[in-house]
Amino acid sequence: GKKLLNDLFIYNIESQVWTQPQTKGKAPAPRQYHSAACIEDSLYLFGGYHGQKWLNDMVILDMKQMCWKYPAVDGQAPKGKEGHAMERMGKLLYVYGGWDGDAVSDFHTFNTETLTWTKLRAIGDA
Repeated sequence: GKKLLNDLFIYNIESQVWTQPQTKGKAPAPRQYHSAACIEDSLYLFGGYHGQKWLNDMVILDMKQMCWKYPAVDGQAPKGKEGHAMERMGKLLYVYGGWDGDAVSDFHTFNTETLTWTKLRAIGDA
């Protein structure tokens, strides 16, 4: 069978060596097809599939302290999903599409300073 994981590895591009850091706090639930992006000293992890349900949590790893955080967020968060795209632009994360049992094409931003989700409306043909 398939086993979902919640391990974390860091790759040093200069030494070309993988390491597994020790982290503090509760590690995120095991998942697949989630997304992750770095802004400054924080790694933002969103969504994925946990084997029985689609997740819509935003988990943050403070990379200076190597500590997992589960912030209270505001706004209109995406529904739980996997296989979506997430891109960083400045202090914003953009999350588009994915799968929640059906293909979805919703579009959201997450403001990493205010911890607020905003649902966007895409205009044009897809």
